[in-house]
Formats: sequence, C-alpha cells, structure tokens
Amino acid sequence: MLTTAISIPSKKILFCICVSITCLIVSCKTEYPDFPYNEMESFSIQDAAGNPLHASIVGNQIVVYWPPLVAQPETVTPYITVAERASVKPTSGTAISLASKEPITYTVTAQDGTEKIYTFVFHYNQPILIANITDQQYVTGDIEYAYAFFRISGQNILTDSLQTQGYLVDKEGKETKLDIASIKSTFITFSRTKATDPAPGLYRIKLISGKYTVFTDEFEVVRL
Repeated sequence: MLTTAISIPSKKILFCICVSITCLIVSCKTEYPDFPYNEMESFSIQDAAGNPLHASIVGNQIVVYWPPLVAQPETVTPYITVAERASVKPTSGTAISLASKEPITYTVTAQDGTEKIYTFVFHYNQPILIANITDQQYVTGDIEYAYAFFRISGQNILTDSLQTQGYLVDKEGKETKLDIASIKSTFITFSRTKATDPAPGLYRIKLISGKYTVFTDEFEVVRL
C-alpha cells in the first residue's frame, strides 16, 4: 500500500486558501442600516359597545373623541401599531387611566434608536347642558315626601347617577345634596329626606352633569 504524505508547504497553501475563502465570504455579506422609522401608524380603543374607536394622529398628538351622552370610562385599553421594526412604550394592550393628572405619553423607538414622543388627548363630546326648573313654587309640609318633588326639564342630561348630581342652594349659598328620584336625558327629579324639608324660602338648584354645571332660575318653597 502506498501512502502519500502532504508536505509542510502544501499544508500552508491549503490554510491560505481556506482563509482567503472565508475573507471572501465575509466581504460579500451585505450590511443594511437600522431602520430610522419611529412613526405611530394607528391607535384605537373600544367604545361602550365594544366597537373600535380610532384616534386621529396629528403631529405628536393622539386625539380620541368619545361619543356624546355616553358615560366616560375610568380606563381604556389602546391597541397600537407602529412603523416596521419600531417599538412603543407603553406597549399595545396596556390599560391607561383617564383620571390621570399627568400627561399620558407614548414613546415610539425606531430600530436605530431614535425616538418620537406622542401625547394622548381625550375629548369627551358632551353637548351643552340645559336645565330649567319646571315650577316657580313648591309646597312643603306634612305630606308624602318620598317621591319626586323638584323637577328639572332640560337637554343632554347624563343618565348615569355617578356623572349627574343635584344640589339645593339657598339664598346664602349653602348647598344641600339632593336625592335623585328619576333621571332621563330630558328631565331629572329629586326627592326629599323628610316632609318638612326644605324650609320655606328662595332657592336654586345646582345641576352637575358630566363636565357641565348649571344653575336653575330662582324659585320659592312655601309652607303648607
């Protein structure tokens, strides 16, 4: 059997060939720059019926308009898409509180590390509240009191009792919270805590509904 030995110079040549091939492969590898895109492409939340409510992204603001006469939620969960290979914080699907006193911001970071900050703006589309006392005189005394006593007619009254409250205001400006007997978008009635309330005198009703506060005209309460 014949055995062929590789000489030392041949090994050196083989090594050089391998190194050359490796260098050629590395030099041919294409390097792409990191993406510089840091745009927010879409932002949506769900309305009270569970339907998507899409924001308008204007410059660095994310603007959402909540439907009128629908109670404003305490929290919303945004769903967000951003540019290719970018990331966003807080992440999509993270709930946010609408009661936050601090600005709500989102930071979109491109693949190359550049950032763009967006500010969330929530607009509650509540129409202007209108309220008028229906009677100019009310009678108090030894009569049934656990029923609708004061009645206010109006427009755009929120029917959520957490969003709407009424206060009886006397001529000195003292406020007494009223109990709601019934509430609709076009009227609200209040009951009394006892038959002899309120004392005779001149009053107004302060009505708070959502973001609006209005006062009725003055009316009189007389003793039976």
